[in-house]
Amino acid sequence: MLEDNTYTDSTKPFGTRMRGDYAVPTLFNGNFDAIAFQRNAQTIPGWSLFNGSSEDGSQSHLVDWLKIGVQEENTLEKGLIGSGYLDAIGYDENQPNYALRMGLGGAKQIVHNYFVMPEWGDLRFNLHAPYRNTGKLKVWLETQPETNSQGQPILGTGSHLLKEIDLAINPGNSLETYASDIDKIGFGRGGFETFHVDSNQLDRFRGQVAKLRFEVEGNTRVYLDDVFFKSNHLKFGNPSEARYNSEPPNFTNSNTTNLLIEKPQYVVSYDRSTLNPAWISWQVNKSWLGDLDRPATIFVGDPQLPEGWPKIDTSSYKNPQGYSLGFDQGHGIPSGDRTNHKKDNFATFLGTNLIPQSVDNNRFFGNSKDPAQASAWYNVEQLVRNLAQQGQEIYVVAGSYGRAC
Repeated sequence: MLEDNTYTDSTKPFGTRMRGDYAVPTLFNGNFDAIAFQRNAQTIPGWSLFNGSSEDGSQSHLVDWLKIGVQEENTLEKGLIGSGYLDAIGYDENQPNYALRMGLGGAKQIVHNYFVMPEWGDLRFNLHAPYRNTGKLKVWLETQPETNSQGQPILGTGSHLLKEIDLAINPGNSLETYASDIDKIGFGRGGFETFHVDSNQLDRFRGQVAKLRFEVEGNTRVYLDDVFFKSNHLKFGNPSEARYNSEPPNFTNSNTTNLLIEKPQYVVSYDRSTLNPAWISWQVNKSWLGDLDRPATIFVGDPQLPEGWPKIDTSSYKNPQGYSLGFDQGHGIPSGDRTNHKKDNFATFLGTNLIPQSVDNNRFFGNSKDPAQASAWYNVEQLVRNLAQQGQEIYVVAGSYGRAC
């Protein structure tokens, strides 16, 4: 073997661009880039064995992001090019990044070859849905079916619907509708938006051999990319080897002080004993930054916390008379790092991202443009966003210390 998909010679049309999310990808060719050259007559590696029609798995449905932008530039959100998305992520036209076209003019379904479910991590995928036509995207996991007392497979027990996204509905774009907006298209109208299948749906399948199936119903078209396990915000690892655990936070739960919660916008290790995030990890680049104004500082309980876990919100920072207890409601990941869409911004106003902060550490006083008059926290936030605006990609891990109450 002369080269493989971890080869890093940037002067050749293979190698670095063919890599997955990790050196050993959590799902082979989840980014549809493990091809040296696109050949329409061939099937897509990793997705080639179990599709109902050989045409569904054809490389003819792979589309370079740049061409997606040209083809869909007249949509309401102006596509990848008109929305400025490709510029924001620093897209390199010399290194094609392929996505799978599904629905009208594309694959009706795509099935990933057999793989072993990893021991932890959400399933994530990126979706660009430029049209608001009636349609749905469904995500299925196919496992070995259950058997009856005679050892015969029980019909229908091996197919599990993990997620269903209504492609025609936009989010309500309010903090009150956050929980119901999770599976609605927000930023994905003008760029690629990340969606998750949470670990609470996946944990019972860990270690099993499975297939993964995506299918599109209705009169619409979408683009699918970057299908992997474990969050992109953990690119440099899981700092405390946190894990999701659906049990109540008692002595039998080994993750009471180290509960992993993965979101499209960031990742949290949550500590029940302090009612604070132990750490938060997130990515910042220009694609996350826009011109949204910050909403009122009101936090709500995180709907992803398992049943039995207390949910911290704004009321936790007030006494029975409604007065402040003396601390600011501080963000772990700042609201200002998620200003591309309201849906992503509201995700920063959840109790699992809430830290009690001293006023003089959280706010600025006097001239906000003068670093000497600003708080240390404010200056750190500005530094990160300034680097992102210059075209750099930053990965931040922030910890907390103390108790919420």
